[in-house]
Amino acid sequence: MASVLHGSARTTPRIRAELKAAQAPARLLASQYGLNVKTVLKWRNRAETTDARMGPESKSTILTPAEEAIIVEFRRRTLLPLDDVLGCLKDTIPNLSRSALHRVPKAWRQWQSSRRTICTIRLPALRWTLDSM
Repeated sequence: MASVLHGSARTTPRIRAELKAAQAPARLLASQYGLNVKTVLKWRNRAETTDARMGPESKSTILTPAEEAIIVEFRRRTLLPLDDVLGCLKDTIPNLSRSALHRVPKAWRQWQSSRRTICTIRLPALRWTLDSM
């Protein structure tokens, strides 16, 4: 499988491995590969030849089903707005964010509506007229 490089990448994992294994001075390798000396030294000092992850670290915003059930039941019983629910449940559920709190009731409503359509039996519609009463 080919590795995916970002648009500004000047080195590939193969070149990085060659830089790491080479005994030649950094200046010579930099001119040979058309790189900056700092780049050669960087890849020599790294443990791996793969790119380091760039961008923000992503926190898990996934709540467990038990935590979702707690949120739904708390919101149903107290009828508080989202911000107040967040303030009350932040100590109980440590990885709770406002966006996760907003997503939970929507997901539960979708789940309940799908359960209703699966579990209900559709009866034929009865027509009522004024004469039949």
